[in-house]
Amino acid sequence: MIARVVRRAAGIVLAGVALLCLGALSRVTYDSGDSGSATLRLSWRVRGHHVDKCHRLTAAELERLPAHMRRAEVCEGYMAPYILSVRVDGVLLDSAVAAPAGARRDRPVYVFRELRLTPGTHDIKIGFVSTATEVEAHAPGSDPVTDIDAPAHLQFTSSMKLGVNDVVLVTYDPESGGLVARRKAPAGD
Repeated sequence: MIARVVRRAAGIVLAGVALLCLGALSRVTYDSGDSGSATLRLSWRVRGHHVDKCHRLTAAELERLPAHMRRAEVCEGYMAPYILSVRVDGVLLDSAVAAPAGARRDRPVYVFRELRLTPGTHDIKIGFVSTATEVEAHAPGSDPVTDIDAPAHLQFTSSMKLGVNDVVLVTYDPESGGLVARRKAPAGD
């Protein structure tokens, strides 16, 4: 009986100490180390160019298929990936292939990047180019590439002054059909 009371009291004391430690740790400040920088944020979603690749089945291929699945022509469609490049003051800071989502590459292309920049005036150039080519578009036995949502080539060029802790969002605007920059209005405006 006494051992049980001692264990319970020890548990209560341990829980109290843990609670005090948690309270003390919640007051510790965290410095991310980039408090003197600005942020260039790229964020958009596009349904780009759909590419259909079609081919005629040979007699042997048709023979292997069940009767209800036999078609003379089989088409496979997918969204073409895009190539993203970000240059700041003429220096390439980021370059990547933005692939469509989904197992069959039939979902939209998503872009989300954050780049830290030093405060000051910067020349920013962003390119977002579809990999769908004229060869794919007009290859024998294939349908042309069709534009679903976004142009094949998006470009953003701007010279902008960035202050400490400024965040500039570059996003796709479907109404204008291009990339646009948006800034959060300063507090008090």
